[in-house]
Amino acid sequence: MGSGFIITGDGQIVTNAHVVDGADTVKVTLADGRKIDGKVLGADAATDIALIKIEEGSDLPTVAFGDSTQLKVGQDVVAIGNPFGPGSSVTAGIVSALGFDKAEGVLITDVTTDTPAAKAGLERGDIVLNVDGAQVKDPRDLTRMIATNVPGSEVKLGLLRDGKPVDATVTLGTRPDQPA
Repeated sequence: MGSGFIITGDGQIVTNAHVVDGADTVKVTLADGRKIDGKVLGADAATDIALIKIEEGSDLPTVAFGDSTQLKVGQDVVAIGNPFGPGSSVTAGIVSALGFDKAEGVLITDVTTDTPAAKAGLERGDIVLNVDGAQVKDPRDLTRMIATNVPGSEVKLGLLRDGKPVDATVTLGTRPDQPA
């Protein structure tokens, strides 16, 4: 059992090769509950991709593949599918690096309301590249750079937002007590 997506209105479905391994025909269950016989057109074990064809008219609902060349650091992404059988599984995340370059900076995964970060306009998906002009390589760098300033002081953050540089000025507050 596995999941797949209809990619053409005439019934071509992409799924994982391991799902159809050794099969010539499969039983496809559509979202509306219809069960249709399908034929395995091909599979590539190296990329774990397979193509199935069902005969169910020419106007099936489809999904399109995303274009990874248009992806930008900081964008939200969603993967949909369930490797364990029918049903839905959705995984959401933020693009933190592209290609094989070493990622530097710190990805902001959440901004709590009514905090200095929120008041300064920081957003989920921003990447902190520098603090007062000093390069931030990892979360430890960012923590150290912020901690060396006193509450009430201002720091200038160099950010990457949707692939574009942005500056933000944050007036630091006190950090709430954290349990050990």
